[in-house]
Amino acid sequence: MWPDAAVPLAGDGQRRLGEHHHGVFLWPAAAALGALVPLAALCRGRKPRWWVAALSVPGMLYATNMEQLAILLLPLLAGLVVWFLATQKRVHWVLWAQLGAAAANAVWILLCPGTRLRFEGEVSSWYANFGMKSLLAKLELGASAALDPLVYQRDLIFFFFCLLLAWCIFIRYKAVFYRVLALAPLLVCMALGMYQRYTLAVFPQLAFFTGALDGEGMITLANANSLTAYIPLVLLYLVFALCLVNLYLALGHTPLALAAVWALCCGFASRLALGFSPTIWTSGVRTGFFFSLTLLVLCALLYRQAALAPVAALPGAGATRAAKSRRAQKWVFGVVFAAYCLLQMYSIQEIRIASGYTG
Repeated sequence: MWPDAAVPLAGDGQRRLGEHHHGVFLWPAAAALGALVPLAALCRGRKPRWWVAALSVPGMLYATNMEQLAILLLPLLAGLVVWFLATQKRVHWVLWAQLGAAAANAVWILLCPGTRLRFEGEVSSWYANFGMKSLLAKLELGASAALDPLVYQRDLIFFFFCLLLAWCIFIRYKAVFYRVLALAPLLVCMALGMYQRYTLAVFPQLAFFTGALDGEGMITLANANSLTAYIPLVLLYLVFALCLVNLYLALGHTPLALAAVWALCCGFASRLALGFSPTIWTSGVRTGFFFSLTLLVLCALLYRQAALAPVAALPGAGATRAAKSRRAQKWVFGVVFAAYCLLQMYSIQEIRIASGYTG
């Protein structure tokens, strides 16, 4: 998922180190996905098998031992409990057990003496002036570091996400206002992210968007009094806010839409939390793994939703014809975009190798 140009070019020791760092993220993610299997069955109204439910609890305990996954999964599980209670459904014991495991890990992470010792060591090793940052500065650093690679750099997953949002809204709504809302994040992502090279060749004055983030964040003591410095920041947050609105609109006014918005917020929080860690820049793009994994899940949901959108929202001479047209669009879209993604991934990998990327 994270093509690393440095690993194939490195020696055996460096290659093993790179594989180890990727494993730190992949194994907890695999455990988390396995732990969510019985919860998915519950959401579909089915009772999970007892042994699947029993095995999911240690899986959740292992997964949430990682701070980012604890931040992602704990509010997701809490939201699921609230949803079951709000719909007057019985909360299955496995959900309570997983929530307890995640909460216990979160408390342990916060209170463990080793956490404080590790934090102090990381400050001295990686970010000497981290203690000088205020709460607001850390929030801005985390949020900007989470969103800047998605909007102001080439990120295929986020581009795919914005494209699917626009597609679903165009299927569901005829109103121009909704369609403009759907296109706004996609156009910004294309102009300043995926195809910024061509945009900056025509409009070099826009370069301050793509170079706004540095090691201290977007707003620092050097530019705090400059109005121009806040423009990339506001646009960044506006794009994310529009994505939340579009996600809700694309899935309709349903509990599923609220759950998807909540999941996106939790995924964003898992990356934003790095603003409170002095190792925010140490692991490179790997720290955004769980946020991107959340986006991938939502992409799959949107792609499925495109085939289930109300037929009445589609122009055409009848429900049958509209449904057939939509199914054809779905398959053509999938094939064409898959080919496009492969070409883009190849070009990104070639650029990274040529530039000696070591992130």
